This record gives sequence, structure tokens and C-alpha cells, in this order.
Amino acid sequence: MRRLPVQNAVPHRIQSREAKMIRTDERAFLHPFLERGLNKEQRAAVMNEANCVVAAGAGSGKTFVFARRFAHLIVDKGFAVDTILALTFTKKAAAVMYSRIYALLKKLVESEDAHSLAARRAKAALENFHKARIQTLDSYCAFILRTASRLYGIRPDFSVDDVQIREFVNKEALAFTLGHKDNPSLQSLLGVQSLDKTAADFFAAAVLNYSTIARPFDFETAIQKQRSAVQNVWGGVVKTVTDCAPVLADTDEDSDVLKKLEENLTDAKAVGEYMSTIADAGIPLEKKKGAEKIFAQKIVSFAAAVYVLQKKSARAARYKDALNELRPAYNLLTSCANYLLHFGDLCSLVPLLQEFEKKVNDRKRASGLLSFKDISSLALRILIEQPAVRCAEKKRLNAIMIDEFQDNNEQQRDMLFLLAEKIERTDPSAPRPDELCSGKLFFVGDEKQSIYLFRGADVSVFRKLKEDLASKDTALSSNYRSSSALIGAFNALFGGFCGTGESDQAAQAAKEGSPGKDPALLPHSVFLQKERFAPGIPFPPFEAEYTPLTVPEPASPAEDAQTGTEASVHKNSRPPVHVCLLQSEKNTENDEDTADAASDKLSDAESEAVFVVSQAASLIKSGAYKAQDIAILFRTYSNQSLYEAQLRLQGIPYASETVADFFSDAPVNDIYYFLRLIAYPQDVHAFAAVLTSPFVRLPQQSALECASSAEKNAASSPCLFSMQNAESLTGEERARFEKGAELYRTLCDCSGESSCADMVDTLWYRAGYRYETLWTEEGGLFSELYDYLYEIARNTDNRGKSLGGFVDELAALLADNRRLNDMDIPLERSDAVHLIGIHKSKGLEFPVVFICGASAKARGERNTDLLYANDEWGISLNFPPPDKIKDCKKNIFFDLMSVSAKQKAAAELRRLLYVAFTRAEKEVYISGSYYVTADAKKLLEKEKADDETLRLFTHIGALCAVARKKAEADPDYVGGTTFFDFLFPVIYDFFDEKSGTVKKNVPFTLEPIPALSRAELKNIAAPKKRQSLAAVQKKLRPLYERASAVQTPVLHGRYVSPSKLAPPESDAGLSAFSVPQPKSASVLFASAPSPAASAPLIDEIVASFANGEFGYNHFGTIAHAYAEALFTALPVRLPAEAVSALNETQLKNVKEAAQLMAENFIRSDLGREAKNALWRKNEYAFKLAAEEYEPGSRDVIRGQIDLVYESEDGTLTVVDFKTDAYEDPGRHASQLAVYRRAVSLMRNKDFSLVRTYVYYLRSGHTADLTAQTAKLKIDLSAALFEPYSSLSGIL
Repeated sequence: MRRLPVQNAVPHRIQSREAKMIRTDERAFLHPFLERGLNKEQRAAVMNEANCVVAAGAGSGKTFVFARRFAHLIVDKGFAVDTILALTFTKKAAAVMYSRIYALLKKLVESEDAHSLAARRAKAALENFHKARIQTLDSYCAFILRTASRLYGIRPDFSVDDVQIREFVNKEALAFTLGHKDNPSLQSLLGVQSLDKTAADFFAAAVLNYSTIARPFDFETAIQKQRSAVQNVWGGVVKTVTDCAPVLADTDEDSDVLKKLEENLTDAKAVGEYMSTIADAGIPLEKKKGAEKIFAQKIVSFAAAVYVLQKKSARAARYKDALNELRPAYNLLTSCANYLLHFGDLCSLVPLLQEFEKKVNDRKRASGLLSFKDISSLALRILIEQPAVRCAEKKRLNAIMIDEFQDNNEQQRDMLFLLAEKIERTDPSAPRPDELCSGKLFFVGDEKQSIYLFRGADVSVFRKLKEDLASKDTALSSNYRSSSALIGAFNALFGGFCGTGESDQAAQAAKEGSPGKDPALLPHSVFLQKERFAPGIPFPPFEAEYTPLTVPEPASPAEDAQTGTEASVHKNSRPPVHVCLLQSEKNTENDEDTADAASDKLSDAESEAVFVVSQAASLIKSGAYKAQDIAILFRTYSNQSLYEAQLRLQGIPYASETVADFFSDAPVNDIYYFLRLIAYPQDVHAFAAVLTSPFVRLPQQSALECASSAEKNAASSPCLFSMQNAESLTGEERARFEKGAELYRTLCDCSGESSCADMVDTLWYRAGYRYETLWTEEGGLFSELYDYLYEIARNTDNRGKSLGGFVDELAALLADNRRLNDMDIPLERSDAVHLIGIHKSKGLEFPVVFICGASAKARGERNTDLLYANDEWGISLNFPPPDKIKDCKKNIFFDLMSVSAKQKAAAELRRLLYVAFTRAEKEVYISGSYYVTADAKKLLEKEKADDETLRLFTHIGALCAVARKKAEADPDYVGGTTFFDFLFPVIYDFFDEKSGTVKKNVPFTLEPIPALSRAELKNIAAPKKRQSLAAVQKKLRPLYERASAVQTPVLHGRYVSPSKLAPPESDAGLSAFSVPQPKSASVLFASAPSPAASAPLIDEIVASFANGEFGYNHFGTIAHAYAEALFTALPVRLPAEAVSALNETQLKNVKEAAQLMAENFIRSDLGREAKNALWRKNEYAFKLAAEEYEPGSRDVIRGQIDLVYESEDGTLTVVDFKTDAYEDPGRHASQLAVYRRAVSLMRNKDFSLVRTYVYYLRSGHTADLTAQTAKLKIDLSAALFEPYSSLSGIL
């Protein structure tokens, strides 16, 4: 019988008795330590025994509850740590969850009797925590795929990279488009569009957006469905026309129109027959063309006749009803005609799409490069089609926990249901809720925070899940993040509740107390209210239903009390929400928001940026908040650079999560052009840019003269940095040119062997550009750009690209003006205002939040894309409207999709606004502009409001009235394209029209944003602390002239690796720690654990390469990679040089051996320590002056430490992995002594706080060399030195 791992050390009799006791009462038991700090709702969620969905409101302690639930399953339920699958949305969330749960279990062990069952279970979980399956859903899908990849033609060493997928698909699409550019149907779709845009918008978009390798798009089914729909719609149109035509054609002048209608009337049956003829592959092309010509003539004539009738004046009473029916019918007729007249083109292009799709999927299989959508769809397919894989996972997992499930979709729901179904079920389909194991699924999410529609998230799945699992009452409503005043504002603005959030009941009662039962009398709210829907009309499944947030009860002082209670009791004399409005002079729906050069006025966006930054500066200056307390959130990044400029202008430090306009500032441009000149030596433009940069610092006119000479001398002087091109320069300018030329030559010489990251690093640090940004306060704000540039360079190096490839990548960023996304870079400045996109702000919190650009419109669905798709109608191509049909602007399937798409987009926008608001702890500022339209101005003709607030209220009221009128006139009208569209009706509810006054208890203020000119902007800027460089030098000259000279050692250009140092002489001290060894290595491994069993096989593989193409050093690199992967939970990445010599069988054996050895290390004491360390670094590179050991030496010791980590007690541990067959730790003491010294210096730790170990991967033996490396004398006399390339001396 299989026993629980955590109970192996317990005597069987005691084990059975304790286990029985827990099983008897475990359904109602929660360990007191885990119960500490939980409120009633949270406790119910943690202890829920059924499959459930926990609806966790903003700031309700979701992560806190998730961690307690995980620990409860281990401590109270007795689950092993590797039988709980915990899934998160992002890697960062997984890392946070991992550390939270580990810390919680550790605290529990420290607080418990060591012999108690709870302590033993928690301790066993900690010892095996490296096996914990806390990961993203994407990484779990990749794991499932690897178990059965061979069955689907996928390489087991596949990689997942959406960026590379997009690059290669676009490249393939362009080549494919060029190969079919003469296709008549493709030309018909293109119109005047360029080939490269067609490739990206048609072929590439079809595959990237609507297809995966596991689920190729079913074009045939989609077209059949569309044919049926068009036929039905056409039948309705014909009926409407035949009914209305006699009424409208009642004069002699209309007789020709009626005749034309009768002659060209094409019924639905004829339309169906026409489409069948065109779609039939067996009918000759000539016959199809003839049918198309005849059909087109009839359709065009029929439409022309209907057009005449529907244009009649509606003033005649007898025409009114008929026209009200015919005009919408004409719109349907033209959109159907658009589809029908291009139906032949559609049938011709579908095979091309299928061919391209197959080409891409074949390439994916061959290269092993997949997208995240690919692995998700393949994982689901494997679980459905491979019962053995599914059964194994079901048996392995006791519990499944999923965080942020509101951002997932039906496909991911089905996958999780398959993992939680009853053991005996094997049907190849997703199970029903009643076919699930009880209590195995624990979903956490908040429908109000589902904001990833563009990634395929479907909030309706989350809402339905609550109904399927009967989890309506499992909710967390107490907000521990925000102040009580702010919670009240959230409830009022987003739910229409008048309460301040004391309880659900109080808030609900307040709402029910609204005057009257008429839905029209209910207060407005950002989220839709069920009460506003007429009986029988269901609440839209894609909308979120608002439940009020509540203020938590005061918590008793406890060790594990949740954070945020201080914010909850924060009191403020003024409302916590500030709505800031700029009245625009331009209608930005029609006009671009640009500055007016004639009047010297700033654009609306610039004025808004000035206002927001000034408000932030005022808050900081007042002492109420620090810079790091403030976040500026963006819905789009288009205007982020305006805010960065204003923050610099007003001297406020800032940190940006996403870099917009990466090349808008000097540092990146200067380094880019210098690197470009190295990669492309004949680029005169780059040469001129380098000359004017701080690297050379020539005046612009002098630089232009040099560039002009370079162009003239190109044939005789291929190097642009030639003195021949500097003949016009004299004195200081000539000296600068010479110095720049020397730097250029040095960098060119080392570019072949230096990485891209090293080149960037050299220009920034060694060439001194960093100091160019530090001598002024404003310049210091640029230094963060280096981090992003360095990260791009590092990623380029990882992909094996050259300096030319790096420069080309930067050029593409410059050309496209692309943002830098998904770079996880720790920013050095802590005291800085945060600039973040709303999507990236999710999960974060700040005392003050500014939400900018509230009047910016969404991109929305437009009728300009070449193709689009949805689940209902499949894929459709958007051909240009026929010229011969008047007012034909739409495509029928866009019409059918657009209303739903706009509604879903509006619903997501409500949720995005909610996410932005609920990041705040104390105050929210939301800003934007508004334009008073002509219709609104008519309503404001009698406006006499002198008070600024009342004037803003009346403007908002007029705009709301105009919007209501539009909605009443058009049943398909969908408002809600800006944040203000949702907020304005709510705001106006707090204005009493009759008295013309503002009501009491308003949770917000209305504040005007002034429209500024550039002259006024100068008065706002902070006083400049900047001086000219010459002035700074003059001021500092007395200081550095009196300063004593610093002697910088001149290196000889030699280095030594620590592993090449001579081993210390053997003595009693060293022999004491040597591991006893048998005479033969083969004896050692005969009885060794499983990792060592692979060692003879590795020896055999190494021995088979007589010329050293694969050696122990290569195997060591591979083993290190596997060990690092176990720490990072990222895929193993093996350098090509380490595996290129191996055949498929050898590579398989080497990988298996390395995996076993790495797992053995993770299970060791050192491995567990490293896994749970405060700080850890693999492959830690260093350079150490040899003078440390040999006074006067000018040589360098350069090495790379396999593993170093810092424990909670502050000690650092150095681990050196060895693959030696014969174990003699003493011979590595010198190497470890150098590592110890280097680490103590780099981490600024006392030498005594560094421990050193050798770990033998073959056997799992560990040797502690700490005592022996403490006072070891390093002898460099016998060291093997080698020349090395240095970039020193280039300044």
C-alpha cells in the first residue's frame, strides 16, 4: 500500500491513529495558525469543501487567501506539496505566490511543536518545496505538451516565443504574397494597398489571430454557415422590397423603377443556387465567370431601383412607414450585395489561406517554435485524445487552484475540468460539472477585473462557472487596500450604491431605497444594473455584475494581519475622487489633437500632461505624499512621452514600466548611431550623428563639413573616421575628432569578439556616457534608458545574433516607433513617480492614482481590416464596396459582428476603468478633455453659470442629453468608447437640475484644466539647476586641481582562470576534508544512487570523441543548465557549442543524465537552501585583480561561479559543481578561495560570512572547503596565464 511521504518517519501505530483523527474532523478543521487574520468570508473560502469559484473583490486579500488555502490542503488535509497544482496568470504572480506559501509554511513550523502532525506535514512540504507545482497556466500547458509531443509531430525540445513566431510568420507571409501577387482575387481584395501591408494584414493576421497548430481554421464550415445566413437575409430583404415598392412607386414617374425591380428581382433560392455554382470545384471556370457576370448585372440593377425608392422624402405621410422599413432593408441589401459580388473571390482565396496556414504549421513543427496559443490548444487536445496522459494527471493531482481565472476562456476551463473529472471517466470531451470530483477545483477571480479580451479572455466563462459550480455566495467583499471614503466612492460610481461600504446589506438597502421602482429613476453607474433591464431581457453574459465593496472590521493586532487597514481608516476632509476636465476647442472625433502653431497653444494632451504633473508636484511639495506614492496610469501609451517630458521639466523623478518613444531622447540615439557606424562603416548619417554626440562633441556645422568630406572621399578613404575627413577642423575640434577616431578604432577591433551587451556597456560606462547624464539633475532621469537598451542587447546575444543584427533590431524599433514591452527590469530609483499602463498596474497599489486620457477613444472595430472573425460566423474577408452600388460601405458579416463586438469592447472598458480606480489607497485623479458639440451648444444657450463647477456640471448634462438622444434614435447605437462616456451620466446624477445646485455627499470634485500656451508653460517649469558644462568645469576646477592623483594600475593584458591555479600542497588540514575514494571510479558508481549510474555512459560518450569535440567541460555546461532550470522553472536552454557534436541518441542520454544529476542536487541540503535563498545567481561572472594575492601584479583573475546564494542569516554560499570521476576536493581549494574573495567583494560581505562547497554531480557528494579557504595562500607563480582582449585605455 502506498504511504504518504510526509508520514514515512512516523511509527505506523501512531501514524494510523493520528491520520484517523484528522480524517474524522478534517472537513471542519482549520489550523489555528492558518485561521489567524482571516475574516469570515476568507475563512469560508479557505475551508470550502466543494468545487468553487471565489469572487474576490479589489483589495480583498486574494493572494492572502490563496496562500492559506494551499497551506490548509497540506497541513489539515495531508496533501503532498507536489499533488497541488496552483496556476497563476503571470510568472511574476507565480513567483510571489511561491514565496508567500513557503514563508507561511515556514512560520507555521516555527510556531508549532516539532512533533505535531501539522509541523511534520509542513516540514515535509518545505523539504520537498522544489517539487511544488506553482506555475503559470502556459507553463503547465507546455508540460502537458512535452508528455505527448511526439504524437502530434512536435519536437520535445520545442520553445515558446510569440515574438519570434510573429516575426517569422510575417516574413513568410510577405514571400507568399509576392508569389501570388498576380492572383485576380487577391488583387480585388487589396485595392491600392501595398504588398507588405497585405501580407501582414491578410495572410499573417489570419494565422496569428485565428489559427493554431492544433486547431487549423475550418474555412469550409465557416463559408457554409455564411452562405446560409446570406440566403436568409436576402430573402427578408426581397420580401420587404416587394411589400414597400407598391406604396412608394405610386406615380407615373415611378413606373420605370417598378419595371426594373420586376425584371431583376432575384429571390433567395436563386441566390443560393448562384453560390452553389460558384463554390462547386467541378464547374469550369469560364462557366462560373459567365454566371458571375449575369448575376452582377441583375444585383446592380435591382439595388439601383431600390436606392431610388428609399431616397423619397419622408415628409409625405403615406410614405413614412414604408420608408422606415425600406431604408434599413437597403443597407442590408448593399452589404449582402458586397458579399455576393465577391463570393467568387472568397472561394478563390480560401485555398490560398489554407495553403499558407499549412506552410506555417509545417514550419512550426520543423523548427519547434510555437506560440502560447499553440501550446494551450495542443494541451487541451492531448488531454481529450490521450486518456493515458489524462488519467496519469488526474491521479497525480489532489487539488487544482487557479488564480485570476476571469482572464481565461472556455478552452482553458475545459482543460481544467478534464483534470478534475472523476477517475473512471474517459470520454473524449470536456466533462459536465456533475462529472467532476468533489472539492478538487478552487477558482479565484473577479469578473469586474477581466481586462484581457484582446488575448482571448472571456468573462462570460467565469460568470457561467459560478452558476455551474453553484458558487454565488463564495465572495470576498472587504477591501483592505482603500480608505473608507474611497470605498464609498467606488460603490457610488461603479454600482449606483449610496452606502459607504459598511456591509453588503447596508449598501443594498441604500440602493433599494432609491426613489420609485422605475428603472429610469435608479442612479446611474459605470457597471450595468440588472434592475435597468426589462422583464424577460437577460443580463448580458459579457458584462460584469457589480457587488459592493465593504470596509473590513477592525482587525485585532496579530502577526499575520493583512495589510491595508491603515488606508481603510484614513480620513480626508475632501472627496477622494477628483474629476479634472479640459474644455477642448476641437472635436477630436474629426480633428487630430495637435498643437496650434499659429496661436502658440499647447495641444489638449500637452495641457493635460502639464496639469497632471503639476498636481503631482504639488502633492509631493506639500509633504502629503512622496514621489513613490504616486502612479500615473495610461490606457494607451501614445502620450506617455508628454508626461515624461513634463516630469523632467518640473524636476520630478519617475520610473516607467514601458518605454514609449524609445528614441525620442539623446542617450539611446547616441549609442545606437555609434554602434551603427561600427556595423555599417559607410553610413554617413550615422557618422554625422556620432560627431555631434557627447562622444565627439563637435558643433553641428563642423560635423556637417566632416560628413560632406566623407561623402566626397568615400572611394579613397573607406573609413569615415579618417583625418582626411577632418581637414577643416582645427585646435580643440580636431583634438576631439582624433579622440573620437581612437575610440571608434578600439571598439571596431573588439566588436568581433565582444557581445552586444558588452559593446553597450562599454559605451555607457567605459566611454563615459553615463557621466554625461549625471552632471545635471534633468540628465539623470535619462539613465534608466540604458537598462532597457542593455536588456535588448542581452536578448539579442541570447538569440545568437551579431552586432549587425542588434543594430538592425534597433533600426526596426526606430522605424516603427515601437514601445518596449515585457521587459522585467528592476528599476534602480525607488523614490520616483510610476508611469504604468492600466493593464500592467493590475495587482499593484498606490496611495494616489492619476488616470490620464479619460477622453481617449478606443481603437474599436473598424470596417477597414482585410479579414475578421468570431465564433459565430467564422472568418470573413472584407472586400471593398462595389462602385456601381450607391452608399454601399459595409460588409454584412462585419455588420452582424460589429454590434456584439462594440458591446463587448464597452463592457471591457468599464472593467478597465474599475481596475484603474481600485489601484488607489487614498485618492484618485481622472483627467481628460471634452468637446461641446453643436447639439450640446443648443441646450446650453441659456447657460448662465458663473461658478466653474456648475459650468462643468451643465456641460456634462448637455453631453449626456445628446448621447441619450442618439441611443433612442438608433437601436444598434453602442456608446461607451471613452472612460468619460461611462462617468458623465453618474456625475450628472449628483446635480439637481431644478435648483441648479450640487447635491450633498458628492464623492468627487470637478476641477477645470486650463488650456495653456507655450509662454505660460515656461512659468510652470521648475527652476533650472542646469549650468553649462563649461560653467560646471570652472566651478569644480579648484577642487580637482588640489585633489591627489589616483594611481590606476595598468594591466599587462593577461588573465588566469581560477580553475588553472596550482592546487595547494597537501597537508593535514586538507586531508581532513577529502572525501574517501575507492581505487577505481567504476567501483564508486557501482553502488551509487541513480544519477551516478549514468556516469559510465557519459565517460563512454566523452571517450568516443578523440579530438575533444565533446568533453567533460561540455557535459558540465549541460548539467549546469539543467540545475539552473530547476531553480528558475524556465525551459532548459543548451548552448549550441555544447551539444553540436552529439548525435540524437547521445544527446538524449546526456540530457537524461544531466537532468538526474540536477534533480539530485536540488534534493540535497545545499540544493534546498539555494532554492529558498533570499538571493541567488547562477553563472556569476567576476574579474579580480591578481594584486589581491601577489603585490605589484598587474594581471587579472577572471572566472565564473556556478552558483552563489544568500541565506536569511546573511551568509553567502558558493557552490562549485564538478563532474570529476575521481573526487579530490583539496585540489580545488585555491579555486574556491578566489571565488570566496571575489564574492565577498562584489556582495560587500565580510570574508567570514562566505561559505565554499564543492558538489560532485556524479555522486551527489558534498565537500565543505570553508575552513580550508579561510587563510589559504594563493600561488600565482605556476598559474597558466593567457592574453585577453581588454577595452581599457580607450578614453
